[in-house]
Amino acid sequence: MTMCLAAWAIVQAWQSINVRQFGLLAASSTFWSCGYFLIAAAMRAGQLGVVAPFRYSALIYSSILGYVIWHDVPNSLAWSGMTLIAVSGMCVIRAAK
Repeated sequence: MTMCLAAWAIVQAWQSINVRQFGLLAASSTFWSCGYFLIAAAMRAGQLGVVAPFRYSALIYSSILGYVIWHDVPNSLAWSGMTLIAVSGMCVIRAAK
């Protein structure tokens, strides 16, 4: 990601962010950090079969938000990848029992 952003910075002029954008960035960073911490804590404390479906629900929510915000419908390759991730996760959960 850093390399892509560095390449983008070469062709794109720098613009400083305003207070509102900084606040949104700070809130987003806080929520992402808390989310990852809580998922890791749940994986340690709870059973994998109970916690894992909440991780895979991110695929559903991100697809819905992508459609609502950007009117983007995932293509067949994206649907195949999402299915592969979900099925492999279910296989791992089943094997862990």
